[in-house]
Amino acid sequence: MTVGLARLLAPKSVAVIGASSAPEKPGYQMLRAFENFPGSVYAVNPRGGEILGRPVYSSISAIPDTVDLIAMVVPPNASADVLREAADCNVGAAFMVSGGFSETGGDGYKRQSEVLDICRKGGIRLLGPNTSGFMCPDRKLFCTFLPAATKLRKGSIGIVAQSGGINITLAFLAHEMGLGISLSIGIGNGADVGVTDVIRHLADDEGTDVIAVHLEGIADGRNLCETIRQTVTKKPVVALPVGKADLGGFAESHTGKMMGAFDLTCAALSQAGAVVVHSTGELIDAADAFSRFRLPPKADPGVGILT
Repeated sequence: MTVGLARLLAPKSVAVIGASSAPEKPGYQMLRAFENFPGSVYAVNPRGGEILGRPVYSSISAIPDTVDLIAMVVPPNASADVLREAADCNVGAAFMVSGGFSETGGDGYKRQSEVLDICRKGGIRLLGPNTSGFMCPDRKLFCTFLPAATKLRKGSIGIVAQSGGINITLAFLAHEMGLGISLSIGIGNGADVGVTDVIRHLADDEGTDVIAVHLEGIADGRNLCETIRQTVTKKPVVALPVGKADLGGFAESHTGKMMGAFDLTCAALSQAGAVVVHSTGELIDAADAFSRFRLPPKADPGVGILT
Protein backbone atom coordinates (compact mmCIF):
# COMPACT_ATOMS: atom_id res chain seq x y z
CA MET A 1 0.00 0.00 0.00
CA THR A 2 1.40 3.40 -0.99
CA VAL A 3 1.47 5.35 2.29
CA GLY A 4 0.34 8.54 0.62
CA LEU A 5 -2.85 6.94 -0.69
CA ALA A 6 -3.70 4.68 2.26
CA ARG A 7 -6.40 6.90 3.75
CA LEU A 8 -7.88 7.55 0.31
CA LEU A 9 -8.04 4.02 -1.09
CA ALA A 10 -8.21 1.99 2.13
CA PRO A 11 -10.06 4.20 4.62
CA LYS A 12 -11.40 2.91 7.91
CA SER A 13 -13.96 5.69 8.10
CA VAL A 14 -15.73 7.88 5.55
CA ALA A 15 -18.03 10.89 5.71
CA VAL A 16 -20.36 12.15 2.99
CA ILE A 17 -20.33 15.95 3.02
CA GLY A 18 -23.53 17.27 1.51
CA ALA A 19 -25.56 14.15 2.31
CA SER A 20 -29.17 14.55 1.21
CA SER A 21 -32.49 12.93 2.05
CA ALA A 22 -33.71 13.43 -1.54
CA PRO A 23 -33.18 10.19 -3.52
CA GLU A 24 -32.70 12.09 -6.78
CA LYS A 25 -29.66 13.96 -5.45
CA PRO A 26 -26.02 12.76 -5.58
CA GLY A 27 -25.69 13.33 -1.82
CA TYR A 28 -28.28 10.62 -1.18
CA GLN A 29 -26.90 8.20 -3.77
CA MET A 30 -23.36 8.63 -2.48
CA LEU A 31 -24.42 7.76 1.06
CA ARG A 32 -26.41 4.80 -0.21
CA ALA A 33 -23.34 3.44 -2.04
CA PHE A 34 -21.60 3.08 1.34
CA GLU A 35 -24.37 0.88 2.81
CA ASN A 36 -22.20 -2.25 2.95
CA PHE A 37 -18.88 -0.58 3.74
CA PRO A 38 -17.48 -2.35 6.83
CA GLY A 39 -15.95 0.79 8.31
CA SER A 40 -17.58 3.80 9.93
CA VAL A 41 -19.86 5.91 7.72
CA TYR A 42 -21.02 9.42 8.62
CA ALA A 43 -23.49 11.78 6.97
CA VAL A 44 -22.84 15.53 7.18
CA ASN A 45 -25.30 18.32 6.45
CA PRO A 46 -25.88 21.54 8.44
CA ARG A 47 -29.61 20.73 8.54
CA GLY A 48 -29.04 17.62 10.66
CA GLY A 49 -31.70 14.93 10.95
CA GLU A 50 -31.42 11.34 9.74
CA ILE A 51 -30.77 9.81 6.32
CA LEU A 52 -30.94 6.10 5.50
CA GLY A 53 -31.02 5.30 9.19
CA ARG A 54 -27.86 7.27 9.92
CA PRO A 55 -27.70 10.37 12.13
CA VAL A 56 -26.68 13.49 10.25
CA TYR A 57 -23.92 15.62 11.77
CA SER A 58 -23.91 19.36 11.27
CA SER A 59 -20.20 19.52 10.46
CA ILE A 60 -17.05 17.42 10.24
CA SER A 61 -15.94 18.69 13.65
CA ALA A 62 -19.16 17.33 15.17
CA ILE A 63 -18.24 13.75 14.21
CA PRO A 64 -17.00 11.87 17.32
CA ASP A 65 -14.15 10.20 15.42
CA THR A 66 -11.23 11.02 13.15
CA VAL A 67 -12.36 10.57 9.55
CA ASP A 68 -10.00 9.10 6.95
CA LEU A 69 -11.91 10.07 3.81
CA ILE A 70 -14.55 12.66 3.01
CA ALA A 71 -16.72 12.39 -0.11
CA MET A 72 -17.65 15.95 -1.04
CA VAL A 73 -20.99 16.46 -2.77
CA VAL A 74 -21.11 20.24 -2.42
CA PRO A 75 -21.09 23.21 -4.84
CA PRO A 76 -17.61 24.29 -5.99
CA ASN A 77 -17.83 27.59 -4.08
CA ALA A 78 -18.28 25.69 -0.82
CA SER A 79 -15.34 23.33 -1.34
CA ALA A 80 -12.60 25.50 0.17
CA ASP A 81 -14.43 25.96 3.49
CA VAL A 82 -15.14 22.22 3.73
CA LEU A 83 -11.49 21.38 3.14
CA ARG A 84 -10.29 23.92 5.70
CA GLU A 85 -12.46 22.28 8.33
CA ALA A 86 -11.31 18.85 7.17
CA ALA A 87 -7.68 19.87 7.59
CA ASP A 88 -8.40 21.14 11.10
CA CYS A 89 -10.01 17.75 11.90
CA ASN A 90 -7.06 15.71 10.59
CA VAL A 91 -8.97 14.20 7.67
CA GLY A 92 -6.58 12.21 5.49
CA ALA A 93 -8.18 12.34 2.05
CA ALA A 94 -10.98 13.94 0.05
CA PHE A 95 -12.89 13.10 -3.09
CA MET A 96 -14.61 15.93 -4.98
CA VAL A 97 -17.54 15.21 -7.29
CA SER A 98 -18.29 18.73 -8.46
CA GLY A 99 -16.95 20.42 -11.55
CA GLY A 100 -16.39 24.12 -12.01
CA PHE A 101 -12.64 24.07 -11.50
CA SER A 102 -9.68 24.06 -13.92
CA GLU A 103 -11.67 22.30 -16.67
CA THR A 104 -13.76 25.48 -17.05
CA GLY A 105 -10.82 27.91 -17.22
CA GLY A 106 -10.94 31.45 -15.81
CA ASP A 107 -12.03 31.53 -12.19
CA GLY A 108 -12.02 27.73 -12.18
CA TYR A 109 -8.22 27.71 -12.20
CA LYS A 110 -8.14 30.02 -9.18
CA ARG A 111 -10.70 27.90 -7.36
CA GLN A 112 -8.73 24.71 -7.98
CA SER A 113 -5.46 26.33 -6.94
CA GLU A 114 -7.06 27.42 -3.67
CA VAL A 115 -8.38 23.98 -2.73
CA LEU A 116 -5.09 22.34 -3.70
CA ASP A 117 -3.16 24.74 -1.49
CA ILE A 118 -5.46 23.93 1.44
CA CYS A 119 -4.99 20.20 0.90
CA ARG A 120 -1.21 20.40 0.66
CA LYS A 121 -0.90 22.50 3.78
CA GLY A 122 -3.37 20.26 5.65
CA GLY A 123 -1.90 16.94 4.56
CA ILE A 124 -5.04 15.89 2.63
CA ARG A 125 -4.75 13.74 -0.51
CA LEU A 126 -7.30 15.00 -3.03
CA LEU A 127 -9.02 12.96 -5.75
CA GLY A 128 -10.63 15.19 -8.38
CA PRO A 129 -12.25 17.64 -8.66
CA ASN A 130 -14.72 16.70 -11.38
CA THR A 131 -14.76 12.92 -11.16
CA SER A 132 -17.05 9.96 -10.54
CA GLY A 133 -14.80 8.52 -7.83
CA PHE A 134 -13.54 4.98 -7.39
CA MET A 135 -14.65 1.44 -6.66
CA CYS A 136 -12.83 -1.28 -4.73
CA PRO A 137 -15.14 -4.31 -4.53
CA ASP A 138 -12.86 -6.41 -2.33
CA ARG A 139 -13.08 -3.75 0.41
CA LYS A 140 -16.79 -3.15 -0.28
CA LEU A 141 -15.71 0.42 -0.88
CA PHE A 142 -17.75 2.20 -3.55
CA CYS A 143 -16.91 5.87 -3.42
CA THR A 144 -19.27 7.00 -6.16
CA PHE A 145 -22.73 8.46 -6.59
CA LEU A 146 -23.71 5.43 -8.71
CA PRO A 147 -25.14 2.77 -6.36
CA ALA A 148 -25.27 0.21 -9.20
CA ALA A 149 -21.47 0.09 -8.89
CA THR A 150 -21.93 -2.03 -5.77
CA LYS A 151 -22.71 -4.96 -8.09
CA LEU A 152 -19.19 -4.92 -9.59
CA ARG A 153 -17.20 -8.10 -9.06
CA LYS A 154 -13.91 -8.21 -7.18
CA GLY A 155 -10.94 -9.36 -9.22
CA SER A 156 -7.36 -8.60 -10.20
CA ILE A 157 -7.74 -5.92 -12.91
CA GLY A 158 -6.82 -2.38 -11.87
CA ILE A 159 -8.42 0.36 -14.00
CA VAL A 160 -7.14 3.95 -14.10
CA ALA A 161 -9.01 6.49 -16.23
CA GLN A 162 -8.58 10.23 -16.38
CA SER A 163 -12.25 10.71 -17.16
CA GLY A 164 -14.75 9.85 -14.46
CA GLY A 165 -17.26 8.76 -17.09
CA ILE A 166 -14.77 6.43 -18.79
CA ASN A 167 -13.90 4.99 -15.40
CA ILE A 168 -17.52 3.89 -14.95
CA THR A 169 -17.74 2.65 -18.55
CA LEU A 170 -14.64 0.45 -18.27
CA ALA A 171 -15.64 -0.98 -14.90
CA PHE A 172 -19.05 -2.03 -16.21
CA LEU A 173 -17.57 -3.31 -19.46
CA ALA A 174 -15.33 -5.60 -17.42
CA HIS A 175 -18.34 -6.65 -15.35
CA GLU A 176 -20.39 -7.49 -18.45
CA MET A 177 -17.52 -9.72 -19.61
CA GLY A 178 -17.64 -11.61 -16.33
CA LEU A 179 -14.42 -10.01 -15.04
CA GLY A 180 -13.59 -8.54 -11.66
CA ILE A 181 -11.63 -5.46 -10.63
CA SER A 182 -9.28 -4.68 -7.78
CA LEU A 183 -9.76 -0.94 -8.25
CA SER A 184 -11.40 1.30 -10.81
CA ILE A 185 -10.71 4.99 -10.41
CA GLY A 186 -11.49 8.21 -12.27
CA ILE A 187 -8.82 10.89 -11.86
CA GLY A 188 -10.88 13.85 -13.09
CA ASN A 189 -8.89 17.08 -13.08
CA GLY A 190 -6.04 15.40 -11.20
CA ALA A 191 -5.27 18.43 -9.06
CA ASP A 192 -3.37 16.24 -6.59
CA VAL A 193 -3.71 12.47 -7.09
CA GLY A 194 -2.84 11.68 -10.69
CA VAL A 195 -2.50 8.71 -13.01
CA THR A 196 1.11 8.03 -12.05
CA ASP A 197 0.27 8.04 -8.33
CA VAL A 198 -2.36 5.33 -8.82
CA ILE A 199 -0.15 3.25 -11.13
CA ARG A 200 2.55 3.24 -8.44
CA HIS A 201 -0.03 2.20 -5.86
CA LEU A 202 -1.30 -0.65 -8.03
CA ALA A 203 2.24 -1.77 -8.87
CA ASP A 204 2.67 -2.74 -5.22
CA ASP A 205 -0.87 -3.96 -4.67
CA GLU A 206 -0.95 -7.74 -4.17
CA GLY A 207 -4.57 -7.92 -5.33
CA THR A 208 -3.78 -6.43 -8.76
CA ASP A 209 -2.29 -8.54 -11.55
CA VAL A 210 -2.64 -6.11 -14.47
CA ILE A 211 -3.17 -2.36 -14.83
CA ALA A 212 -5.42 -0.91 -17.56
CA VAL A 213 -4.92 2.82 -18.20
CA HIS A 214 -7.13 5.15 -20.25
CA LEU A 215 -5.35 8.41 -21.11
CA GLU A 216 -6.88 11.63 -22.38
CA GLY A 217 -3.98 13.89 -21.56
CA ILE A 218 -1.05 14.02 -19.18
CA ALA A 219 0.92 17.00 -17.90
CA ASP A 220 4.20 15.10 -17.33
CA GLY A 221 4.70 12.43 -19.98
CA ARG A 222 8.26 11.71 -18.89
CA ASN A 223 7.14 10.88 -15.35
CA LEU A 224 4.32 8.69 -16.67
CA CYS A 225 6.64 6.70 -18.93
CA GLU A 226 9.21 6.25 -16.19
CA THR A 227 6.49 5.03 -13.83
CA ILE A 228 5.29 2.54 -16.44
CA ARG A 229 8.88 1.41 -17.09
CA GLN A 230 9.31 0.61 -13.40
CA THR A 231 5.89 -1.00 -13.09
CA VAL A 232 6.16 -3.46 -16.00
CA THR A 233 9.00 -5.23 -14.21
CA LYS A 234 6.35 -6.28 -11.65
CA LYS A 235 3.14 -6.58 -13.68
CA PRO A 236 1.82 -5.67 -17.15
CA VAL A 237 0.41 -2.28 -18.07
CA VAL A 238 -2.09 -1.89 -20.92
CA ALA A 239 -2.62 1.67 -22.18
CA LEU A 240 -5.28 3.28 -24.35
CA PRO A 241 -4.19 6.79 -25.39
CA VAL A 242 -7.02 8.73 -26.99
CA GLY A 243 -6.20 10.81 -30.06
CA LYS A 244 -7.81 14.15 -30.80
CA ALA A 245 -9.84 12.76 -33.70
CA ASP A 246 -11.33 10.07 -31.47
CA LEU A 247 -11.80 12.30 -28.47
CA GLY A 248 -13.99 14.96 -30.04
CA GLY A 249 -15.29 17.67 -27.75
CA PHE A 250 -16.46 15.42 -24.90
CA ALA A 251 -13.29 14.75 -22.98
CA GLU A 252 -11.88 18.22 -23.64
CA SER A 253 -14.88 19.75 -21.94
CA HIS A 254 -14.83 17.08 -19.25
CA THR A 255 -11.19 17.21 -18.20
CA GLY A 256 -9.83 20.23 -20.07
CA LYS A 257 -7.01 18.08 -21.49
CA MET A 258 -6.15 16.64 -24.87
CA MET A 259 -3.50 14.15 -25.93
CA GLY A 260 -0.74 15.77 -27.97
CA ALA A 261 1.28 14.19 -30.81
CA PHE A 262 -0.73 10.98 -30.78
CA ASP A 263 1.77 8.80 -32.68
CA LEU A 264 4.61 10.02 -30.50
CA THR A 265 2.57 9.26 -27.39
CA CYS A 266 1.93 5.69 -28.55
CA ALA A 267 5.60 5.18 -29.34
CA ALA A 268 6.71 6.51 -25.95
CA LEU A 269 4.25 4.29 -24.08
CA SER A 270 5.37 1.23 -26.05
CA GLN A 271 9.01 2.04 -25.44
CA ALA A 272 8.28 2.27 -21.72
CA GLY A 273 6.89 -1.26 -21.83
CA ALA A 274 3.13 -0.68 -21.99
CA VAL A 275 0.95 -2.69 -24.34
CA VAL A 276 -0.80 -0.01 -26.42
CA VAL A 277 -4.35 -0.70 -27.62
CA HIS A 278 -6.84 1.35 -29.62
CA SER A 279 -10.31 0.81 -28.16
CA THR A 280 -11.98 0.30 -24.81
CA GLY A 281 -12.87 -3.25 -25.85
CA GLU A 282 -9.23 -4.02 -26.63
CA LEU A 283 -8.20 -2.48 -23.33
CA ILE A 284 -10.38 -4.81 -21.27
CA ASP A 285 -9.65 -7.83 -23.51
CA ALA A 286 -5.92 -7.35 -23.10
CA ALA A 287 -6.26 -6.80 -19.35
CA ASP A 288 -8.28 -10.02 -19.14
CA ALA A 289 -5.56 -11.97 -20.97
CA PHE A 290 -2.74 -10.57 -18.87
CA SER A 291 -4.63 -11.22 -15.65
CA ARG A 292 -4.54 -14.93 -16.51
CA PHE A 293 -0.98 -15.37 -17.78
CA ARG A 294 2.08 -13.37 -18.69
CA LEU A 295 5.26 -14.53 -20.38
CA PRO A 296 8.43 -13.29 -18.65
CA PRO A 297 9.61 -10.08 -20.34
CA LYS A 298 12.73 -10.40 -22.49
CA ALA A 299 15.00 -7.88 -24.20
CA ASP A 300 14.61 -9.80 -27.49
CA PRO A 301 11.20 -11.50 -27.26
CA GLY A 302 11.10 -12.95 -30.78
CA VAL A 303 7.82 -13.68 -32.54
CA GLY A 304 4.59 -15.16 -31.19
CA ILE A 305 1.96 -16.68 -33.49
CA LEU A 306 -1.70 -17.04 -32.56
CA THR A 307 -4.12 -18.76 -34.93
